[in-house]
Amino acid sequence: MRSPAEPSLRTALACLALVCAASCRSVAAPVVAPSWAPEAAADALTHDDCVRLAAGWAPNRAAWSARLDLARAALDQAGRWANPRLDATWEDFRVAGPTATPLAATYSLLGALGDLASRGARRDLAQLELDAERAALEAELARLAYQVHDAYDELVAARASVALEEDALTLTRTQRDAVARFIAVGAAPAIDLARADAEVAQAGADVAAARADARALELELCFALGFERPVALTLAEGWTPLDAPSDVAAADDPNDADLEALLMRAAELRPELREANARYAAQRARAKLSADNVRFFPNIGAGLRFEGGETRGVAALDVELPLFDGGGPALHAGDAMLLQAAAGLRQAAHDLGAEVTLARERLTAARRFLDQHAQRAEALRADLSQRTERLFEAGEVSFDDLMRARRDELDARRVRLAAARRAAHARLELTRALGALTLPRP
Repeated sequence: MRSPAEPSLRTALACLALVCAASCRSVAAPVVAPSWAPEAAADALTHDDCVRLAAGWAPNRAAWSARLDLARAALDQAGRWANPRLDATWEDFRVAGPTATPLAATYSLLGALGDLASRGARRDLAQLELDAERAALEAELARLAYQVHDAYDELVAARASVALEEDALTLTRTQRDAVARFIAVGAAPAIDLARADAEVAQAGADVAAARADARALELELCFALGFERPVALTLAEGWTPLDAPSDVAAADDPNDADLEALLMRAAELRPELREANARYAAQRARAKLSADNVRFFPNIGAGLRFEGGETRGVAALDVELPLFDGGGPALHAGDAMLLQAAAGLRQAAHDLGAEVTLARERLTAARRFLDQHAQRAEALRADLSQRTERLFEAGEVSFDDLMRARRDELDARRVRLAAARRAAHARLELTRALGALTLPRP
């Protein structure tokens, strides 16, 4: 005669086989796309083009996508109901004799009330962490855009320096020819030609050094954009324009700018502050979940017991007793982490205010130095150099006087170029501090 436990045994074995089948999963190896082909740099590139290339580079795109997918998976997991547990017990079966049929079998489904009670809180926490991760990725994209803009401007400045040194070399060669003519007619000593040759050699060395620096910066930008091999970059724009966009124009003059309005705008746009707010809110939700002590909620179970020819119901209750650990350390840890998140939020707000204020001051100082000093000194040195050159051609000043005037003019042009670059960098810093950089969607 077949025992009543035998069909249930078959059912349990079938469930076990189903669980084993669900546990067998394959893992597909990820494929990351190759770097950009040289054709991606065939056209002249703007600042925004370079940012799109850097943001769309396969490793960057894959890493950002993985972080978002991980946060989305956590949200999906937090919103799901906890699986019930199957408990199968066989008792009082013979281990020797003519038969070994189970005499008693119990099959129960167990569920944790703590998982059920905390499902909504866990889902809210996962959503806040997803929001924080999105803001963190946007902040990372903003930093990448800033770095690409700055590298673009550095390359523009380096190429402008090459052009400046090439102009100086051309002029030095012209003056060397003039010296040779003067020596030929006896209007200048022969030593002046040796000095002119030395000046030409020095100007050539300056050109070579400037070209080497520009090439190094070009290579750095190439690899930052995601090219695997060096490519020639054609730039469609100059460095960041000093004319402010309409949304940050008020920051140019500290007498007219409303600092509080700028700070409020930065607080609305900067993703770092949104991330810090989301991290703080998530930590509050985590501390609240810890304070609820769902670990002390019971696990309950219900099922059937087959014994002999009878079928009976069974119930189970499993609960942790807070005799030695009532959850106090976990609560203290939650409070400490919440305090840390609050400090991080305050620090983020402080850093934002400092960035906006300092960037505005740097831009004001850089614009003032460029307009009131560097450009005026360059104009005066250029005028003095032209007058000295005319006097030299008339034989009224020496070759040394001419070279001194030319070097002074060249130094003034270099100072003006560096001042303009600092002003452009300060403009870029302020635009970033206000969260006004144009960002692509990766």
